[in-house]
Amino acid sequence: MSTGRWLRLPAVALVSACLSCQVHTRPRLVLRIGVLVNLSGPFAETSGQPTVDGARLAARMVNASGGLEVGGDRYEVELVIKDFPDRTDAATGAARALINQDRVDVIVGPQFSRHAIPVSTVCENARLPMVSPMSSNPETTLGKHYVFRLAFDDAFQARVMARFALEDLAARRAGILFNVSSTYSRNLAALFQRTFEEGEGQIVGFEKYTGDEAASFDSQLARIAAAQPDVLYLPNLTSIVMIQVRQARELGIDATLLGSDTWDLQLLAGLPEAEGSFVTHQWHPDIPSKEGESFVERYQNAYGDIPKTTAAMTYDALGLIFRAIQTEGAIGAEAIRAGLLKTQDYAGATGAISYKGTGDPERSAVIVQTRGGRATLHRLVAP
Repeated sequence: MSTGRWLRLPAVALVSACLSCQVHTRPRLVLRIGVLVNLSGPFAETSGQPTVDGARLAARMVNASGGLEVGGDRYEVELVIKDFPDRTDAATGAARALINQDRVDVIVGPQFSRHAIPVSTVCENARLPMVSPMSSNPETTLGKHYVFRLAFDDAFQARVMARFALEDLAARRAGILFNVSSTYSRNLAALFQRTFEEGEGQIVGFEKYTGDEAASFDSQLARIAAAQPDVLYLPNLTSIVMIQVRQARELGIDATLLGSDTWDLQLLAGLPEAEGSFVTHQWHPDIPSKEGESFVERYQNAYGDIPKTTAAMTYDALGLIFRAIQTEGAIGAEAIRAGLLKTQDYAGATGAISYKGTGDPERSAVIVQTRGGRATLHRLVAP
């Protein structure tokens, strides 16, 4: 039995003490950004992990400075990273979980248009802003008010490459090998064909394959070889292109190879058969700009590697969101949407970015050449 004595405090004093505690405890202010990403499966190395690395670097920089300043308050940036398998239903399910369960303020991603298009409908219906760093299909943003892209669209890059082939390479005969089951590949093939023929070039081989043909393209490439093209356009995924360029060279095709922004520049540059190829891309680490150079240095310090385009575009997606919030002085769907629409000449790591009343950006394209085992910056093409 205790012999100590209880100290009886007046009820008023206890209430006062509790109120004092409440006055000095401020709620944690958080900006929640959902990131939709393929971290498992064949695209983890080329898309998934670079997406996460770019997003984390952008968030880390803001948090290290004390948070994002909005209306006199500081908000901590919190990333909610949501992995999903390579299926459209999985992408939309992950988006709904971010919106309804995680209660994010904005979504970054998905990267691939086949996922971004259905997810954009989910976000539009929920009136939640979405920014896809790499989706280039115009369907992603068409008719939508809350959906934005960073990438130039398929039509722009196909026109750029066709004109480059005609004007810079003096090509007059072109072959095309494309995946007919891929909307991306099919659209770029058709748009390249149209622009090349409008410039009085001739398509001497328009060959297609389906997604299940992943081992041999000898029959299609043999027909292209017989037509003797000056250039061969391959708007296909990196894993498939690596097979196609080897087989093309084995069949005696010495045409200049042309590619699109699905080509992983670092992987293709190391392939001897791809030497001398030209590729349209969203970004290159050698673009001369203070912002780009600073990003590359920070990324290398953080991860010990040269950033892939996906990492740089994701980094800029978050930067645009931060700018939009600060422009409007508020966090919320309408504020983020309004701030993004007001973006003019945002100086990002990947170049200047503007929006002209829609979710489609105005930005330059990059033409890269594989040379000497490296992907070198050849030139910029203004919109």
